Amino acid sequence: MNLDNRGVGSHRKPRDKESNEDGELAICLALVAILTAALPHRADLELPTSIDWPSLLAIAQKTKTFGLLRKGLQNLHVTPSGSAAAYLKSSQEEILRLNLANIARAVRIVRTLEEAGVGALVLKGPLRSEEVYGMSDMRSASDIDILVRQSEYRHSIAALRELGYSCLVMMEDRWWHDFLGESPFVNFSSPGPSIDLHNQLQQPGGPYPSNVEDFFNASQLRSVGRQNVAILSLSLIHISEPTRPY
Repeated sequence: MNLDNRGVGSHRKPRDKESNEDGELAICLALVAILTAALPHRADLELPTSIDWPSLLAIAQKTKTFGLLRKGLQNLHVTPSGSAAAYLKSSQEEILRLNLANIARAVRIVRTLEEAGVGALVLKGPLRSEEVYGMSDMRSASDIDILVRQSEYRHSIAALRELGYSCLVMMEDRWWHDFLGESPFVNFSSPGPSIDLHNQLQQPGGPYPSNVEDFFNASQLRSVGRQNVAILSLSLIHISEPTRPY
């Protein structure tokens, strides 16, 4: 089924507020129907015969659902026409390119930390996404989240600095390092995803895991080339306890 490409390259006349709201609702309902079709146990939702593809793709991009959108369209046997199809294809290729670069950098970071005697766990990103969805281009990732033990946190910072990374917060900033329990790193000489180094897994005042060590004990290994990388395990379901007081 090939749906029309209404709105691509065409001039849109101004509409009143009510008409705009109806149009936005229709776009959201169309996106929900397509994303639902990507799920394993899906309910069949009615898909409009006319879709504003530019607006729908813009929402998918903001919500990082391009991968699910593509899978849902495949399951529905729907092909966007014209420039919308080309844009979807080029976006998926860009997501794959960025994610492969993300994986390569994550592997290097983990190897560097392990050589420094630090146990490291990749929390999310393409490696985790591939485990969940079975594909490397399902969701884009702009950073790499690495969890280390609190006792090894500052040693990890030194290892990242030796690799050429700069911490974007001062070492004296206890709010970041000890209260938030994380810090961002970038390599100014080698453009690519940033690193978020974690030693805790909560935001102040929110639910938090009572034992971070459980994440390491329940981790699973992913083989990437010749390197094994520990990632968050699907078996770790119960991770939070009552809220920490302010």
